[in-house]
Amino acid sequence: MSQIKRNIRFNNASSGPPSPGSPVILVVDDDVRIQSLVCGALASVAGDFPLLRAASVKEALQLAGRYPVRVFILDVELPDGTGLDFYRQVRDDHRGADTIVITGTPLIVDENFSERFGTPYVLRKPFDITVLRDLVKEFLSRPPEPDAKPEFESFAGTLTSLTPTDLIQLKSIGKSTCALRFTAEGEREGTIYFKLGEIVHAESGIEAGVNAFNSIVSWKGGSVEDLPFHAVERTINNHWESLLMEALRLVDEAEAAR
Repeated sequence: MSQIKRNIRFNNASSGPPSPGSPVILVVDDDVRIQSLVCGALASVAGDFPLLRAASVKEALQLAGRYPVRVFILDVELPDGTGLDFYRQVRDDHRGADTIVITGTPLIVDENFSERFGTPYVLRKPFDITVLRDLVKEFLSRPPEPDAKPEFESFAGTLTSLTPTDLIQLKSIGKSTCALRFTAEGEREGTIYFKLGEIVHAESGIEAGVNAFNSIVSWKGGSVEDLPFHAVERTINNHWESLLMEALRLVDEAEAAR
C-alpha cells in the first residue's frame, strides 16, 4: 500500500487518495523527468481523474489492480519488461481505457497485437507535449467504451450448502474471469482471483499466493461474494486442479492430526 501511495500524484493539493473504484490516468515510464513532464501537462485537462505514476511493470500492475484506468500512457522500455507486456496483461480488465504508447525507437505495433488488443496511439520521442495533452483531452471528452455484458447473458441468485471447493471448481471449469471474496467466522476474509478459469492470485490477511489459497479452502462456513476481476500481480502458477488437490490433502492431514 505504501508503494502505491508514493506513486499517486494528485491534481491539486487538497485532493485525498482516490477510492479503489475511481477511474485514473496511469503514466508508466521509468524516466522521472518524463513522468513529471507528462503529469504537469495533463494537470490542466485531467479534471477529476487522478494522475498516477509507475516506473516499472510491477508498480504498474499494482496500480492497475487497485484502480480502473481511463487512460494508459506507456513507455516501451521498462526495467522489468515493456509497456506492451504490461498492456497485454491488463487490457482485458480495462476494456474502456484509451492507450498512448511513447517510444524512443521506431516501434511499429504489429498486426497481431493490434488485432487482439486494439491499436494504441504511438508517439515517438521527442514528442510534442501539446499533442499528448490534446489526445488525452479528446479521450476524456467522450464516454469510455462499454465493457459490461447485458444482464440477460448471465444469471444471478443465491446458493446454499456450498464449500469453497465447490465454488472454486465451478469457476475453474467454467473458465471464469472473476474474483471470489470469502468471509468466514472470526472475521476472516480472503479473495481468490480467476483468469479464464486459472487461479492466478489469492490473498487473506497477511498471506498471499498458495498459502492464502490453502487457508481459504480449509474454511468451513461463511459467505462468498462474486466480484469483477481486476489486474493483480500473479502469485500462483499451478494448474487449478493440482492446486486444489494439494490444498485438500493438507486439510485432510490437519483434520487427522486433531
